[in-house]
Amino acid sequence: EQTVQERYLSDRTSIWQAAGQLFADHPVAGAGLDGFYGLIGVNRAIEYPHNYVLGVAAEGGLIGLGLLAATILLWARVVRRGGGHPRETLPAVAAAVFVFLSSLFSGDYYDARLAWLFGALAAAAATTPAAAPVPATSLPDPKPVAS
Repeated sequence: EQTVQERYLSDRTSIWQAAGQLFADHPVAGAGLDGFYGLIGVNRAIEYPHNYVLGVAAEGGLIGLGLLAATILLWARVVRRGGGHPRETLPAVAAAVFVFLSSLFSGDYYDARLAWLFGALAAAAATTPAAAPVPATSLPDPKPVAS
């Protein structure tokens, strides 16, 4: 109700604008680790930009965004081509994507480190070879019992 009817966004738009401005001020390498809080957040009592990608852009610049994009693309390639354990891979991929998308709006409820954890689990499940089926051994016929 607050978000839709009253258009209450917890000041997210101004936070995102500040992160965007920090990226514009430091486009190549960003403001550095914890740069958002050190340059903007400490004065406005905001700990982080409430958007993972904007946080990477503000603190890592184009280098950070490039590394994030390369990591996501390589992860998707590994998971897609892996044929290990699909029953374990799919839930881990779903969890990683859910947490990553959720971290575009907040970092309190779904810490982005969870997305990396689930992503690692998905990649591990995808690349671990499935165990070969154990062939049924032929057991000798039981000896008849002498009476």
